[in-house]
Amino acid sequence: MKRLAMAASITAMAAAAFAGVAGASHSEGKGPMSQDFAVGTVKLSEAFGGGTFHFDAHSGPNGENPRGHYYARDALGPLEVSFRARVECMRTFRDGDATVSIIGTRVTRRESDTAPPEGSAVLFRVVDRGEPGAGAAARSAREPSRLRRAVAEEAEGQDRAAGARR
Repeated sequence: MKRLAMAASITAMAAAAFAGVAGASHSEGKGPMSQDFAVGTVKLSEAFGGGTFHFDAHSGPNGENPRGHYYARDALGPLEVSFRARVECMRTFRDGDATVSIIGTRVTRRESDTAPPEGSAVLFRVVDRGEPGAGAAARSAREPSRLRRAVAEEAEGQDRAAGARR
């Protein structure tokens, strides 16, 4: 159980604060975009346990019909936790100028001995503030040009950082 709680905590930190491209959007149920979603991939630095986290979660505007997937790979430093999970519930809402998604998943496949057992619940949170480096790169798929610009800016920043380390 401690491992599961730690995995959820690390996942929440990863989605909120580290290099990657992620986004969340909340719909009021009107117009062509009548779904909520949170999508992205985040890589934690070794200082925070390392690992890659990927999520692609969708639901209706009231949390109905949740679907999608989540995986953690080589997470939590020496534990090297790796597993896959399916989305079972999702709630997305506005909190000030941020969009927040709380996503519940169920482990479908362990890929390491240290992963939570199959059938275990894993809960995580995604916070999208709409700006690269603030937890997400884009507000929603309704703004594809903004998404492309944000991804390009994120890539340029990572290239500059890599050049500075050389």
